[in-house]
Amino acid sequence: MINKVGKYLFYGIQESIDAFFAKAQSEGFIEFINPDGVRSKELPKHISETITAINLLKKLPKSDEYCGDVVSPNEVVEEVLTLRKTLETLDEEYRLVHLEIAKIQPFGDFSLDDIRELEEMTGRRMHFYTAKHEANRPEDFPQDLILITTDHDLDYFISFSEQKIDHHGLNEVHILQSLSRLKQNLESITANRKHARKKLKSFAVYLGYLRKSLIDELNLFHLHRAKGEVTERLDSILFSIEAWVPKKHLNRLNEMIEGMGIEYEEIAIEEGDSVPTSMDNTGVAAIGEDLVHIYDTPSINDADPSRWVFWSFAVFFAVIIADAGYGFIYLLLGLFLKWRVKKPSMMVKNLINLVLTLATCCIIWGVLISSYFGLNFSPTSTPMEFSLIGFLVEKKAEYHLAHLDGTYREWLKLIPKLEGVTNPAEFVKEGFIIKEGKREYLVLKSFSDSILLEISLIIGMFHVSLGLLRNLRKHWAGIGWVVAIFGGYLYCPKVLDATTIANFIGIVTPPYSYELGMQMLGVGVGGAIILSFIQNRLGGLGEIVKSIELFADVLSYLRLYALGLAAVILAETFNSMGEMLGFAIGFLVIIVGHCTNMVLGIMGGVIHGLRLNFLEWYHHCFEGGGRLFAPLRKINYD
Repeated sequence: MINKVGKYLFYGIQESIDAFFAKAQSEGFIEFINPDGVRSKELPKHISETITAINLLKKLPKSDEYCGDVVSPNEVVEEVLTLRKTLETLDEEYRLVHLEIAKIQPFGDFSLDDIRELEEMTGRRMHFYTAKHEANRPEDFPQDLILITTDHDLDYFISFSEQKIDHHGLNEVHILQSLSRLKQNLESITANRKHARKKLKSFAVYLGYLRKSLIDELNLFHLHRAKGEVTERLDSILFSIEAWVPKKHLNRLNEMIEGMGIEYEEIAIEEGDSVPTSMDNTGVAAIGEDLVHIYDTPSINDADPSRWVFWSFAVFFAVIIADAGYGFIYLLLGLFLKWRVKKPSMMVKNLINLVLTLATCCIIWGVLISSYFGLNFSPTSTPMEFSLIGFLVEKKAEYHLAHLDGTYREWLKLIPKLEGVTNPAEFVKEGFIIKEGKREYLVLKSFSDSILLEISLIIGMFHVSLGLLRNLRKHWAGIGWVVAIFGGYLYCPKVLDATTIANFIGIVTPPYSYELGMQMLGVGVGGAIILSFIQNRLGGLGEIVKSIELFADVLSYLRLYALGLAAVILAETFNSMGEMLGFAIGFLVIIVGHCTNMVLGIMGGVIHGLRLNFLEWYHHCFEGGGRLFAPLRKINYD
């Protein structure tokens, strides 16, 4: 629910300012307005450093080791950040020394002092080189180079000459420390790194201590910042400040300021004011609100879409997953999280409840379409007999048998043995071919696919229509487009020479459907243009363009069918591969394959399930661009 927010001016005596702001922070429903209109989001240095230290310690295992005499949180933060800097320096030194060892190790270990003494005695200098390995060197390659070794496709050379050798493809290596000295340095750096890491881990015991300190510091910072936004009056005898307050909390506000010497009055909202959006949701609506904020914050003119987004997302996710078996695995995951996380935050709690809801919807939809881990069931199997898809397939077969139409004749050409079959269940049962020694129920598969495709379109029609109806106050033409959408559903099968669910379950006959659909299309499109003209004058004439937009939006819901079909095909493919490879390897392939499919399903379900809300649905009923209500609120310990 989006609460109506008012703008209020608070004023009172200066002596009451501390008590007023402390009470306001404790109650947590007043957002004070910065008189300059800009509030810096930058935190003080000590708070930022505390957050950095906490994030660092969160990644470390807890340790009970003593870590020295620590008096204040600031000392802990200082020590942690100093150790982090030390470790970063040691890590860089380790990397550089390790690279230097790798560079000179092929030349071997020797004393640089001995080399310099030899150079002074002979008047020659020793140089070290590398070159790309070649089996046959060119004739102009320097002959006074001595090949030491070949390593990692590089040849290593030395020369003892009066001048440096310059040759294309020859790179000089400068050795500043001996190999033994570098290895000693590496050992020393490794020991120092180990010691610094051990000492840093010992500070993990202060994680809870730092968190409590951070909460206290943040509460104090927010309180002081709010106080700093007051305007002093009458030589600091009085103060005043403006604030946003949800009108539902006015009774609480009156109780809060009673006896404080504080008064308030509502003032006009000015044109340039950034009015915050105050949302107050519980249960599934709170989970939906979390989803809503992924994309945008509603404006103050929007109707709260939280519940609609939650339930439509759950439906879309289930249709995309399209498997009751996967839903059961997700349910086990949700129950495990609920058992494992003892004291979840509100966000984590909402996430767990979302997982449980999505899993339940997946199971329900998977049972309705008889989909379990990609297994193929015969038309007479128990899962198919007690499923919605099994019922609809038989009704479709019954319709074609009764009318002996083009669809029926096409099946007779493909499977001649169906001629003379009059029972719909028998028609579906006998509508198979033998492929690679197995029965492939073509009638069942074809009818199921067409039904699921149509269900996806029907979901899109209702979802888009809901968006249009929710926005009728701002867009009168929406009622006309809703009529046109359903008119198109009734009429288009004539153009496509198709049979709809509404036809074969007996809601409407094709001739009547076509006639009614044509009338609804005409009335709907014409009514939308007329209503838009009345509401928007000449600007409403462009409303006809919306027909293209709506057509594209409804067709976009076909992704539900496509993603669900892809998931089923992948599951069937992994099952077939596992069956061919035998029990041991095949079982492993099936497990890995289904795990991969479940992960891909989660990705597709989340991305496309939310996308249909945020893109196809939002632009029909959502303004967005709001700023979330941010009251002065006391942060409590978990």
